[in-house]
Amino acid sequence: MTNEEALKVSELCIELLTPESKWNKNSVFEEKCLMSAPSFTLGCALELMQISVMGNAESRNLIMRRVRSKIRKHFFWRQGWHPVTKFNSNSKTTYKEVIFLLEQVRDSFK
Repeated sequence: MTNEEALKVSELCIELLTPESKWNKNSVFEEKCLMSAPSFTLGCALELMQISVMGNAESRNLIMRRVRSKIRKHFFWRQGWHPVTKFNSNSKTTYKEVIFLLEQVRDSFK
């Protein structure tokens, strides 16, 4: 994955999760992600937009490492064993924080 691909994935995730009604807080580890769903978790948005840009999704590529890094930096106590899933489903996590996280990731690739 190149920086340009990671930038595109992060931009598309923000678009996919906008407006707030498109965000699904109820994430579970290894959830099934469908583009036909009415709303998306952070993990599904990342997976589906990776597939859209690169044709496949990987859990350890550049953008996923950056997302985990930003979760650790800004939301350390919400990361859990599976940071993306646990951050998204944490009772304290808000929609604004999910978008903030994706904006931080996006801006790191500019």
